[in-house]
Amino acid sequence: MRLYSRQSDGTPITDAERAIGLNLLSKFRIERRSDKEDRELGRIIECCLDHPSNDGLARDLCQRVLEAVREYNVSAWDLNDLVDALTLTHPNAVLDILVEQASEEDEYGREFFRDLREFHPCPLRHLRDPDLITWADARPDLRYPALAKAIKFSNSSKEETQQEWSTTALALLENAPDPVQIVQIFYSRFHPGSFAGSYSAMLAKRIPLLEQLMDHANEDLSSWASEQLPEWQSNVDENRLIEESRARDRDESFE
Repeated sequence: MRLYSRQSDGTPITDAERAIGLNLLSKFRIERRSDKEDRELGRIIECCLDHPSNDGLARDLCQRVLEAVREYNVSAWDLNDLVDALTLTHPNAVLDILVEQASEEDEYGREFFRDLREFHPCPLRHLRDPDLITWADARPDLRYPALAKAIKFSNSSKEETQQEWSTTALALLENAPDPVQIVQIFYSRFHPGSFAGSYSAMLAKRIPLLEQLMDHANEDLSSWASEQLPEWQSNVDENRLIEESRARDRDESFE
């Protein structure tokens, strides 16, 4: 089959090849696979599932993804290319099921995008901020918080010292009916899930995010940031002291 032709020579696949790909997607079991297999599944989705008439199958795939994660058959980070392709071809299915529905369910669903982001770029980066806001505005009380848990809130990497809010995070804060609720969700994610080196230094990199909000036009947001900054700075200082004490203890043990 030439299911990968669009990525190679640009030749469209035939109807017969598309039918084979759709049949495969309707039947395969979602479980832990190699990175190569994940990439291949992603390409099949991009080639064969790229028509609005396949929305039902896309939603079924999203539902099976959630069930497989819940049943420990797979981890979210094993499915990066698959979810990436679903986001590109059927964004509303991903938003409705893997973002909104997942955020309302058990911890496995709520942490789905956190686990994806741990090792890969967030699939929601493919979606335009205006499209995300339009989707969230349809059910704002549920969808704005769900997006706040899923998106990448900072544009900067863990290695950079100056962190800035992502454009999507700022769009949520500008449009959400309760922006303080949204920034509190972001704030709950400030502690890194994994890191190398100094923990206090990682925490200190979040300080510019709070400083940027202190001048926000929304008084509720600026007041919230002004209240949280001293608390976060104290958290940074406390962890720095702990690290310095441990370093001294290690040095003394070698004397």
